[in-house]
Order: sequence, then structure tokens, then C-alpha cells
Amino acid sequence: CFEICMKVIGLLETVEVDENDQLDEKALNTQEICRLCNGLFYWFFMKNPKNQELGYGELEMFLNTLDDDVNSHHVVDAIFCGNEVLMRQVPRKYFVELVDKIVKNGKSHRYLSLFAAIVNVGNKNIVENQVEIVMNLTSPGRFQKVASFFVPVHHVDYSEKRELMQPLLGIEKDFKMDELPPLLAYHISLLKVLSRCTVGRINVTAVEAKVQSVFAYNDIVDSILDDGSILVTKLYMSEFFYNAVIDVELSIPGLELSKSVWKLLDSYREVLANAKNDLMEADSLGWASPLVSSHKIQYMLVSIRIVQGFFTSYFDPTVFKDTQTTSKNKEQTNLTRSQVDEIIQDLFRFISSVHNLNSPRLSTEVKENILNALETLKKSSGKLRAEAIKLVDFDITPPIGAQEKKDDHEDKIIKKLQSFIEEIESDKTVLQKAENENVAFISLLEKLPFVADPVDADVRYEALIRKLVFHIRENIKIVDNQKRMDPRVTTTSRWIVRAFRTMIENRMGMSIYERDDEGGEKQDLAAAPVVNALNTCGATALCLDLIADGIDESLQMEAIKLGVGLLFKEGGALEVQNIMNTHLRKSNSELFFKQVRLTIQKLQAWHNWHQIIELKDGEEPNPPEEILILRMLQLMCEGHYLPNQDIMREQPLNTISYNLLDDFVSYLNSLSRLPCRTSTCAGIRLTALILEVIQGPCEGNQVHFAMNTELVEALNRLNRAKVTHDCVEDEEIELKKTSIDIFQGLVEGQGEKSGVYDRILSIVHLDIILLMSKNASFTGVNENAEPTEEQLILQTECVVLLQTLCNFRPSLYDELGISRRVEDIVGSGTAMIEIIWRNDIHRRFFYVPRICDYLAKSSKDSLVENVDRSNAENKLIDFLNRSHDLYREVKHQQLLTEMNLSKIFNLTNKDRASWVTFSLAFIINMILLFQYKAYSGSEPNIEDQPALVILVLNAIQAAVAAFVLLQNLVVRVPVLYQKLQAANINSIEILLYTAAEPMTLYYLGYLAFVLLGYFVSYSFLPFLLLDIIVKNSTTQDVLNSVIFPRRQIAMGGIIILFIMQIYAFFLFMYFRHDLVADVQQDHFCRNLFDCYLVTLGYGLREGGGVGDVFRTTLGKRWLLDVSFYLAISLGMLNLIAGVIITTFGQLRENKGIRVADTVGVCFICNIDKQVFDRASAEPEGFKTHVKVDHNMWNYMYFIFLLWEQDNDDDDGMEQYVRRAIAANEIVWFPLNKAIRLDAASGHDDSLTAGMQKNIAQTESNISNKLEKFQTNLTIVLEQLNQALKKDMVLEGDGEKVPQRRNTHFHNGVHERGHDEKEALTESDFSEANAMNDVFGNEGRVLTLRVLSVTGLNVVPEDNNDIYCNVVFEDSTYKIESILIAKSERTVVFADDSTPSVVICELNDHLDDRPCHFNLVIVQPITGAIQTIPVETLKVDELVLAEDATLEMFFSIPDQTGQCKLSVMTARE
Repeated sequence: CFEICMKVIGLLETVEVDENDQLDEKALNTQEICRLCNGLFYWFFMKNPKNQELGYGELEMFLNTLDDDVNSHHVVDAIFCGNEVLMRQVPRKYFVELVDKIVKNGKSHRYLSLFAAIVNVGNKNIVENQVEIVMNLTSPGRFQKVASFFVPVHHVDYSEKRELMQPLLGIEKDFKMDELPPLLAYHISLLKVLSRCTVGRINVTAVEAKVQSVFAYNDIVDSILDDGSILVTKLYMSEFFYNAVIDVELSIPGLELSKSVWKLLDSYREVLANAKNDLMEADSLGWASPLVSSHKIQYMLVSIRIVQGFFTSYFDPTVFKDTQTTSKNKEQTNLTRSQVDEIIQDLFRFISSVHNLNSPRLSTEVKENILNALETLKKSSGKLRAEAIKLVDFDITPPIGAQEKKDDHEDKIIKKLQSFIEEIESDKTVLQKAENENVAFISLLEKLPFVADPVDADVRYEALIRKLVFHIRENIKIVDNQKRMDPRVTTTSRWIVRAFRTMIENRMGMSIYERDDEGGEKQDLAAAPVVNALNTCGATALCLDLIADGIDESLQMEAIKLGVGLLFKEGGALEVQNIMNTHLRKSNSELFFKQVRLTIQKLQAWHNWHQIIELKDGEEPNPPEEILILRMLQLMCEGHYLPNQDIMREQPLNTISYNLLDDFVSYLNSLSRLPCRTSTCAGIRLTALILEVIQGPCEGNQVHFAMNTELVEALNRLNRAKVTHDCVEDEEIELKKTSIDIFQGLVEGQGEKSGVYDRILSIVHLDIILLMSKNASFTGVNENAEPTEEQLILQTECVVLLQTLCNFRPSLYDELGISRRVEDIVGSGTAMIEIIWRNDIHRRFFYVPRICDYLAKSSKDSLVENVDRSNAENKLIDFLNRSHDLYREVKHQQLLTEMNLSKIFNLTNKDRASWVTFSLAFIINMILLFQYKAYSGSEPNIEDQPALVILVLNAIQAAVAAFVLLQNLVVRVPVLYQKLQAANINSIEILLYTAAEPMTLYYLGYLAFVLLGYFVSYSFLPFLLLDIIVKNSTTQDVLNSVIFPRRQIAMGGIIILFIMQIYAFFLFMYFRHDLVADVQQDHFCRNLFDCYLVTLGYGLREGGGVGDVFRTTLGKRWLLDVSFYLAISLGMLNLIAGVIITTFGQLRENKGIRVADTVGVCFICNIDKQVFDRASAEPEGFKTHVKVDHNMWNYMYFIFLLWEQDNDDDDGMEQYVRRAIAANEIVWFPLNKAIRLDAASGHDDSLTAGMQKNIAQTESNISNKLEKFQTNLTIVLEQLNQALKKDMVLEGDGEKVPQRRNTHFHNGVHERGHDEKEALTESDFSEANAMNDVFGNEGRVLTLRVLSVTGLNVVPEDNNDIYCNVVFEDSTYKIESILIAKSERTVVFADDSTPSVVICELNDHLDDRPCHFNLVIVQPITGAIQTIPVETLKVDELVLAEDATLEMFFSIPDQTGQCKLSVMTARE
């Protein structure tokens, strides 16, 4: 039957129209038969999968006959009805072809039949078909050609729609599509297709957004309410409105107050008022009755669905006022709260009547929708909450006594259902199909253009992302300090967030877990466009919002995964980190940090509950999935991003601040007490996070970790742990290495006075670290085996930490038995360099990566010899530039090693082979030199035996030369290719450059000469000796001495040629017959050109010039010969030779300078050799410096180390150096600085300071002794002077005449102070007694005047506030001040007119009675009296200072500096 019908359908090809474009009777009959066959096909295919497969095989034929008016569109609908498998198999080319037909042939609803048939099966949507159909119909520039009447009701096109519906108004009939005007049928069919494309809850958000954008909701509502709309139009417009606007994930803002929507709801009162009667009529008459309108009932049911959807998703009673107000927005309704309640109550009443009828014509699903609408309306109005909804049994009531059977039957159904669910969950095929559905949608989403893409598009990638993010965010609410989301929105949000992550993973080509282990910069660059779009469109902030207490845990997990995907970038995703930090600071982020704390506590509780987990062989650790949050936090701080490091410790703008550092340490403490592999793996992640939040350094986190937590104790515990239970040594080494890095991170950038050092030294067991620095094996097995690279790295890190701690506390060197010599530390895989970082010079120990072993000696020699040494800066810049080439070289050599080719193909073998070829060339030429002979009259020949030797050597040489060429092609050419690639040169030019590489051409030419010497002639073999020029720089200088001045030499040669022309002309004209006989026999100088050749050839070669080939004469030609000799032989030829010699001398001088710079100046710091040799206490200080401190190759190895390790693993110093290298800066090199010189300078400074201190102390002692001697000498001179005056008086008058001096003696000031404690000696008093005996003190008195006090810090305002008391025995003499000089900090007590004070009568013998001097200061405000003791002197001391100013120095409490009291004494 099927085949027959298909043959009949095939007859359509014979149907042709006549010249009037009409069908004849035969054609009409054929058409009718085909129409009947299609009617048969319709029922044949309908819901019969096997028959549908037959029809699907002929799908193309049915689609091609859509224009033949044989109802093929009905057959297409039947083929796919209910068949999801076939729906998913439809080729996408049909979509494009059908849309093209609409554009080219016209708008026919038949073209839309395939679209309407394959978008959904009930409520299950076929996502890939929905998206593809919407994209084809609504693509930019296409929708205007495809759309029909998608315009407002006042648009001119809408009037055409009214005209099409006008004849159908008032006709009570359910119109079929084929009965409607074609354009109207097309319009309704397009509405139906787009409406069905939005059906479903899985992955339709993007489709909803697009469909909403093509037809404004208010235009849809206006079309429904239009009086000129017929029922079928209203029906499908309402379905479109429900599916595309109401029942959507992306709600439309402002719809709850839309005036047009409330008009529509109000119109439903009339629609639903007669709904009960219409249903009762259908129940009694049946659907087949012409009096029953199924469209009318369908319109009523879709109205109920719209009511239920609107009041569920949009209605908000709080936005309506109790009184009538006029809204500024004309699109908003002015309904009052009471009016809204009235509409709700009417709708409730009418829908209740339909519900209570419980019509058997309605399905259970429809009845449930009606019940849901009633429940929603009841909740929406306070007046309806007391109303009871009649419970209607949707199912047939079972007979009495059958309840137990029913229960048993239900149990069996439930068990089967559970079994079915389990089978589905375990069926990989089903899961794969579900996943493919998501993948298909995401792939379509990824095809959307970005904003920056130069294409026409209605929907852009970023715009859709923003809308999806907004949809999730607007559904987040905070209730009781927790975030809440509707469960339905949670499911959708989970899928959206997962889709965001999947798009990143698709760009990277791997999952986020694989990216952590295997990915790198290549994957980051590939994912950058998607990451940037998601970051700028709010996805980053959304992740943080979803990680909060109260949000579904599965959704939180998806947010964490998305956050990790966004943050992946070598060296840190700065743009994403900035957004995160800004969001966490500006918004209330307490719930985020609270949830992070809860998650870490959950992880800690999980480990504490499971304790030590011993895994079986082959098992991998399986901690909770939430442990990924540690990686997210680490990536937030990646690249030492200080703002996020600080925010982990405190959130100053939040009401509650959560210090996550404490949680990290608490978790680590628990892990350190559970020795097992599971804990180790978790510990690796946690310590990596801790390390990242302190490096940079972040000083706040450093101090908190070290001083306020038990981090140091936990790390010490980890370092002491051995490999036990199921632990793996490599993982334990990684954990210990990270712990050592944390110790280094804690002290990074800390000053010498930092308490962090003391804290670490007081807790850490340094003997454990010392042991690990020597042996990093923890199993005790094969301790003598060669250490792995991981063990060597750990050893190096331990050495670095020990050196750092010993620098802080030098006594540790002796306590731990560590050498203080840096050269004893460097070696065995450990290297050291010095780096300028943070304005100071630091030593950096590091492990030399094994890739450095591939650096060939010839490459090193080439760098040393050819590096730019014009100045220190250019030398280091060129060093950095050449490091890129050397790194490519070693990476290529590493690749050859991995291919097991490095033992053959390497630069060392190439260099050796090239020297072999030269040696063979030399031997061959020596054999030729001594064995090649030519006898008289015979050709040159060589004997057979030497010829055989040459033949063998030549064959060997050819093989070795070919090997050298192959070595160059394998070892050097790929490196050059990579270098040109890095310079962004196109592929063709790269191939040309590499093919024409000079050394490749040279080795190719060398091989050619070897083969020519083997097969053609020995004449080519001597040229092979010139290979020495390539191998030796000195020979290159010889050649360059000609090449470099080539311009000067060429111009000199031109001058010689011109001069030769002059001489040739005169010789030809006047002296051509003077040629010597031998030359003349060859008939030279027969013409001017021949004579020119004679002049040029013989003139340049003969020692005496051209005259040597002419007959000797003293005639006229003599002057010509002499001038030629002077001009050419002595002049021009020597001039050219001088240029060559001068150039060679310059090259040799430059080479000498380079050699001197190489061996006599440090390559790194540019300090001369003599400086180090003089500063070093040991011999060869410079040699030690360039070998240990500033080894240029150690700097190269450090650069290689940075390029080998991930940016994520850099500490603060490494990150600084990496960025400097990337910017081609040399600021990190210790130019003109060296720690070794600083140490020597410090030692010299300490010696100099000690010597200066000793000299100052000696000078002070000498000065004090001289001062004392001067004072004693002054007193003696005064005494002698008085004695001489006494003698003069006695001699002149014979009686005593007292003489007074009014002036001081030179240096006659006697100073006394508190520091002068020694009293006058007995000899002094003996002298005084002698003087008393001479002068006779009997009857004389001692007087004094207090002159002044100076040096006061605070000078009183009033004279009454300061005075001097002189206390002698029982008497006190008050000396008041007469003048206060504030500017000079002086108080004056006496002037020339002030009388002296009589102190006592003098005795004729030794008088040691004391006299006390006190200064009294009265406080001006309080009146308190302060008495300051100045000095106590004996009477004889005062007598000895007669007529001299006695100065006494003293100090005042709470005052800096010394004061001075001046007194003058006299005897009367």
C-alpha cells in the first residue's frame, strides 16, 4: 500500500499547467488522487513509529510537494507526531530551504508545517530544533521578510489583517487553516511555530528572549482585544502570549502594572461567564456537533492558563493603591486595590463554576490547571482566602471492596517506577542524550556574535548573558539573614551557571579540573573572549552572590566551578579579580564570607569524622566536592593580588568581619594530625592557598598568621611527619615543599626587627629542616639512590630557608654547623644569584632545572664572545635578548631527548664533527702538498697509494660533512624557525629565511666542494682549508680587516685604475718600444688597451713599478718611472695596505677590550676585578665572586627556571623578576652592587669607627690633662706675681701697701665644676700657707661678687624669681639679680658698681672652711622654691682665685646642657 501510494504521488511530476496557467481535467484528477493518497498517509503515519520511519525516508519528497496543493503539510505533521527520535534527526538544511521558499515563493502556512511538527512532544521541548528554527526565522534582515502582521494595531499593515478577517466575523465555525485566507493562515501558523518554540522548561531561556523581542507583548494583547479579531486568531495569539510572555523564565519587567494586560484580564470575565454553559453543551452534544465550538472552549482554557500564570509570576498586590491615582506612565494601569479585587473575585467565581462542573470532556491535566488557577486567585485576594474550593475527584471512583486491590496495585506501580528511575540513572545512553541536549543548545548559544563582531544581528552574546544574569539575580531574596531562591528558579539557575562554565571549558578544550593539571597560557588565551564577556556582563559578581548561606548547595557548587573557570589565567586574572574585589567591598558580602567559613568548617568536620582513611591500591583520594572552594580562593589572590589577600583577613565595610585566615589554620591543624593520603591531598590544596595569601608580600597576613595563629606549629608538625599508612612520598614532598615555601613567605620582606623571625625560630625544629636539606627521602628506602628532581627542589628550598634564618640570627651558623661561606652552599643542583628587589640587594638560592643541562658549551662561548659590551646596560639587555634564543635551543634539545635523538643530534656533536671535517681537509691537503708531483713534460700526478688514502679520507670527509649539514638542519634550523615565528613573520617568509640561513648554505656548499673534490678534481680540496675562518675569531678578524673598509679600498682601487690609464697612455704614445725583450716578444703594447694591461699587470706586481719591464734609461722616461713608483708603489698601494692594517689593529684592539671586559670585569655588576681582590680577605676574590655570587650562567638558569615554572607558582621576588624580564628591564640586576663588597665595606667601616673612637678618647684625655696643667700654671703665676709686687712694695716704701688688680690675667680664668672632684694638694696648701706667711692675712677679710649665671633653658620673667645664696658657716648671703637677658639665657647679679659681699675674716694659717653656692628659682605660678646646689669651695681655694673670675659649672634637673655661675673674689 505504501509503495503504491508513493508511486501515485510520483505522478505529480507529470502534472503541468496549460498556456493559461491552469490545470486541465486530467491534471486535476491526478491532483485529487494524490490528495486522497496523502489523506491515507496521514492516518497511516499518525503515531505509528514504524510507519513514521517509512514516511521519514520520503520526507524530502513530501517537502518538495508542499506547493502542489495535495495536503502534503498534513503528512509532514503526521510523520513526526509524538516521535521524538525522528524529530532530532531532521537535517538542518531543510530549515534553510523552507525559509528561503517563504522569502522567494511567498508566505504559505504549508512551509511552516515541518517547523510546527518538530519543536516539542507535549511539554518536552526539542531544544536544538527550537533554537535552530528561531535563529533561521528571526535572523537579522530575515525576519522582516518572514514576519506577517507582527505590528501594533494602529499600524498600516494591521489594517490588511482586519480586512482579511472581516468576512469571517460573526460566522460561528471552527475554521481550519486551509479555510482561512492564505496570508492570515500563514500569520497564525507562524504564531503557532514561535509559540511552540518557547514550550518547555529546559534550555529555552535564549529562545524566549528572542521570541519576546520580535513581538511586543502590548501589541499581542491589543490584537487579542481587537474587535476585528476572529476567534481562531484570538486563540493562537493567546497561546503565543502565554508561552512567550507569561510562562517564561525571563520575566518581563513592568508587566504586573500593564494597562493592556489588565484590560485583557478584565475581558476574561465575559469569556469565562459562559464557559460553564459551553462545556455543558459539549458534554451533551459531543465535539462532533456543529453547535459545539472547540475553539471557543480552547480559548476559554488558555484564558484560564493566562490567569493562573499571571497571578503566579507577576501579580504583586502591594503596587496597587487604595485610591484612584493618575500614573505618569501612560502604559500603566490606574486600577485601585478594590477594583483589582473585584476582577479577581469574578474570575474566581467563573473558574469555580467550570471546576465544579468536572466535565468529562476535559483531561486531568486541564482540570489540574483549573484547580491551580483557583488556588492562585485565592492567594492573590484577601477576600477569597476564606473561600473553600470544592474538592473534585478527577478519577473514576473505584467500587466498594476494591480499595485493598487498589493499594496493592499502587505499590506495584511505585516499585516499578522506582526501578525504572534507577535504570534511567544508570543508563549511560540516556544520560548521554540528556547531556547532548545541553551541549547542542550551548553550541548554538556560542554561535551568537559578540558586540565587537562586525556582523548584523538582533541578539548579541553579551546582551543575552546580561539578561540571564539579571534573571537569576532578581530572584535572589534575603530572608532572616539568609539568601532564598524559588526552587523552580534554582533549577534553571543551576543550568545557566553550568552553561556559562561549559562555554569556558569548550573554549579551553578541557574541563576546569584538567586545566588545573595540564592547561596553561594557550587555554587561557582561547577562553579569554568568553571569560571577558561573562566578567563584564555580571557573571563574576553573580558567582559571589550565589555562594551564600541559604542558597541550594548544588547551585553553590556550580557557582564555585564557574568562579574557578573565570579566574584561570597564568599570573592571575586581574580583570576578574578586580570585579570580585569591588563587588565584595561595595556590596554587603557578609553572607559570602559566612558561607566560605561554613564550607571550610564542613570540610574540616568531614576529615575529623572519617579520621585516617586508608585507600586501597588503585584508589584515589575522594574528599568532598566543596574542597574546590580552596582553589577558587587561591585564584582570587593569584599573582599576589593584594586587595583580595587583605579581604581574606578583614572586611572593613561589612558589619561582621570574617577572618578566614583563622579557618585556614584550624583546618590545617586538623589535617596535620591525620596522617593519610586523603589528608595530604587536602593539605596540598590548603597550603597552596595559605602560600598565595601571604606572598607578594601581604604583610598584614604575614603578621597575623605568624603571631596570632598556630600556623607555624601546624607546619612544623607537617615537616616532622614521615610517610605512613597509604601516604605517597611524592605527595608528601610536595606538601613539605609548600610548607617550607610558606615559612619563606612569612619572612619575605620582613625587616630585621620583625617579630615573625623570633616566632618561627622559637617553634620550628631547625634540625628537621637541616636534615631535609641534606636528604629529602622520607621512606628510608634507597636512601643512597640518586634523588629525584622534586627531592632536589625541596633540599634547595630548605637551604634557602636556613640561610634566611641564619642571616637574621648569625649564631645559628655555629649551632647548626652550617658554613658561613656561600661557595660551600652553592653546588649539586643549587645555585645562587643576587637580585635588587624592594630597593635592596638580596641573595636568591634556587634549584637549577634539569633543562639547563641541554645548554651547549658552544652556545655559551658564542654569547660570551658576541654579546654587546658597549656599556654595562647594553650588555645586560643583550644578555636578556639572547636568553630567549638559548631557551628555545634548550627546549628543542629537550624535545630531541624525549624523541631519543639527543645522543646523536646535539650541538656538541655538531661542533666535534665540524672539526673532524677540518682535520680531514688539513690531512688531505698535506698529502697533496708532499705527494703531488709533476715531471718535465708530464702532467701533475700522484702515486696510487697516496691517492687511495686521499680517496678514503675524502669519502669519510663527505660522510662527516653530510652529518654536519644534517646536524644543522635538525638542531639549529628549528630553533631559528621558532624565533621567526615569535617575531610574527608569516609562514612563507619563515620558510625562505630558514632555507637561506647562512650556516645552512655554508655547510651545503662545503659538502658540495667535498663531493667535487671526490668526483671531479683535487682542485676543489684546498678551498676546504678556509673553513678555519668560520671556526676561529682571529682569522675572521683578518678577513674583516678587508671587508669592513671595503668602501675605502674600492675607492682607492678606482683611483689606481684611473692613474694607470694616464701612465698607459703616455707609455703607449712615446715609450712602447722600450719594453724589455722578453716582454716585447709577446707583442705587447700593440694598442692602447694592451699597453694598459701591461701597465696594470706589471706595474702593480713589480717592486719598482712599471719601469721594471722597460729598458733602463736616464732619459725622458726616467721621470715617468719614478713618478709611477712614487704614486702607485709607494703611495696608493701602501695607502690601501695601511687601511687594512689599521682596521685589523682596531679589530684586535676591540677584541682585547672584550677579553679584558670578559676576564677583568664582572658581567653582572660591572665592577672591576681589582675591587674584589682588594676587598677579599682570601686570594682570588674576583674569581670566587664571578663563580658564586654573580655567575652569569646562574642568572641564565634562573631565567629558565621562571619560564619553566607556572606563573601561579611565583613568589613575590620571582613575580617581580618575571615582569621585569617581560618588559626587557634590567632593574633587577645588581648593577654596581655586590653583597660581598658590602660585607667587606662594613668590616672596614667598623675598623675605621673603632680607630676613630680610640683617637677621640685619647684626644679627650690629653685635653683634660692640658687643661688641668693650665689651671695650675695660672695659679702659680698669680702667686708669683703677687709675691713680686709685695717685694716691690717693701723695697719702695718699707711698708705694706695693698695693691688691687682690676684686670684679669691672660688665661687667668679658673674654672670649677661638679666634674672637678679633686681638691688642692698639700703642696698647694703649703704654698698658700707660705704666701699667707709672706702676705700676712691677719686683719684682712675675704670678699666676693656673684657676677652672673648663664645657660638657663627657662629664664624667669622677674628679678625676684631667681637669686643666689652664698652660705658660709651659720650665715647666708642672698645675692639678688639685677638684669635678666632672655635672648642670651643669662641672669646678671652684679656690675662694676655693685659692692662686694664680705664673707669672712682670713687666718694666717691653712683655712679649709667651706663656702656653699646655691641657685634659687621661684616658680612664678605656684610659688614653689627650687634650690639647686652649685658648688662648695674652701676659703683657701677662693683666696687662690683672687682677682680672677671663678667659673662653676652645674646642671639643673629636667634641663639639657650645663649652666655656669661666675664669681670674683678679693682680699681686703
